[in-house]
Amino acid sequence: FWEIIIMTRKLCIVLVKAFNSSEPKSQADWTIAVLVIAAVVHAKTKPFVCYDCLKQRKKRCKHWSANDKLELGVLVGSILVLAFGIENFEGGDSTILGALMLVVISITTCLLLFVLWGAYKDQKKERKKLMQ
Repeated sequence: FWEIIIMTRKLCIVLVKAFNSSEPKSQADWTIAVLVIAAVVHAKTKPFVCYDCLKQRKKRCKHWSANDKLELGVLVGSILVLAFGIENFEGGDSTILGALMLVVISITTCLLLFVLWGAYKDQKKERKKLMQ
């Protein structure tokens, strides 16, 4: 069922782009709103099942699976990139924007690496359990 939610999110983003085609700032604002709602819903529902619960054939899981972490990380990264794009679009002091850009890119990269490393460790742990 979660694929329907993801497709609805993507449809909402396309509709935002279609109805605000002449105003890029408005597009970014509404897209951030859609992504924030999607991130909150994702964090509350944790739709993906972890390996342990999958092995026990549970339909719902209260744990953070590797896919949950990855999906939430992508949503948060998208929100940060759009937020920085809005700040850059509005203009401002270029040295402050350059420093802000470096900080945002560094934080986003660190978060992405952290999420990927966690997903890798979870996958490795799940493979090890599978071999037992």
